[in-house]
Amino acid sequence: MTPSRSEPLIKTLSSAIAARRRLKQLVKGRNDWDNVERSLMAGEQFVRSYPGGSDQTAKAWAQRNTAHMGRIFTTRTRHLEALFYQ
Repeated sequence: MTPSRSEPLIKTLSSAIAARRRLKQLVKGRNDWDNVERSLMAGEQFVRSYPGGSDQTAKAWAQRNTAHMGRIFTTRTRHLEALFYQ
């Protein structure tokens, strides 16, 4: 995932969810996969509900769901997560 400020945040979130799903399939033995799965489902529901959502809508969701955001974005993608809090 390459950060692109011209890309809508809703697309950034969708890409992060897809990347986390791929990572989840590869990595085993994590104790909180149930929590990660709940966060992924919450993020997917939001993206499906607002497919063309504005950056303000995405930022508002992110600020209300910081725990989900922390589980969706990995350490390598924290710079993308930061876009939601600017």
